[in-house]
Amino acid sequence: SKKELANDIISNGGYILLFRHAEREKWIDVKKYDSIEVLNNLKAENEYFSKAVCLNDRGLVQAKAMGEIIDKINLPYHIVVSSPSCRARQTAELVFGGYDYIKNVFMHYGPFDESKQFPINVKNEILKIKIKENSNVIISAHNNVIRSPDTFDRIDSNINLYDSKRHIRGNFLEEGGFIVMKKENGKLVFIDRFYSFHEFYKQLFKRPKN
Repeated sequence: SKKELANDIISNGGYILLFRHAEREKWIDVKKYDSIEVLNNLKAENEYFSKAVCLNDRGLVQAKAMGEIIDKINLPYHIVVSSPSCRARQTAELVFGGYDYIKNVFMHYGPFDESKQFPINVKNEILKIKIKENSNVIISAHNNVIRSPDTFDRIDSNINLYDSKRHIRGNFLEEGGFIVMKKENGKLVFIDRFYSFHEFYKQLFKRPKN
């Protein structure tokens, strides 16, 4: 159940948690600005197009609140990897106190000319990350990084993941939601997802009595 999984993430760890960044303004041509940021090795928060690719005011609040909850529940994690995009980096900084390194492969699918190799590259990069007992791996990324069944060697969930084109269904994660994965014998296994961050942390708290 979601409750058992949430408690296991906190108590035992050993999971890979891929988060969708907190909220940004919805610019229909965001892919253009994402590609400019990465191709020119820029920090978009300092650029003219910052509003297109960075967190908006609500996203900054959302990420700060997430960070307070992460501290409160003592989520164990030993490494934070981020997409190069401004909103993913900001989410990593506000929620997890920073990131250890950036990987361009965790930028969402779309800004570049890419082949069907994309999901394999994502899987291979995730499998490179070292797992630590009683701790979790954090990836601060996007909704459209996990987009194909080819990303996984096994799916341990009854969620209807894919549409008729075998792509992840449109709004698979709300901003702040995350995918739960595990590495088993060199294979990447999809465990479940928490559509929103609230769906995760509400499993850990009872309504307080006055």
